[in-house]
Amino acid sequence: MKQTAVEWFESMLKNWDVLLPEIKKAIIEQAKQMEKEQIVNAYLQKRTKGDISHVVKTWDKAEQYYNETFKSE
Repeated sequence: MKQTAVEWFESMLKNWDVLLPEIKKAIIEQAKQMEKEQIVNAYLQKRTKGDISHVVKTWDKAEQYYNETFKSE
């Protein structure tokens, strides 16, 4: 069964006290990447209908949507 990024992060927090700062940073980055993939996939599922060129254009729009909406860097 797939986990959401939040569920995965929660499972990692059980060992939070013993983790080194570098490991904590890696876990947070992985959770962010998982969340991005879930958001992009949800966007794509809602919008992709048609031929492959439409899917490619929609993927680019999904990435743009994520970056504009959620990326703070």
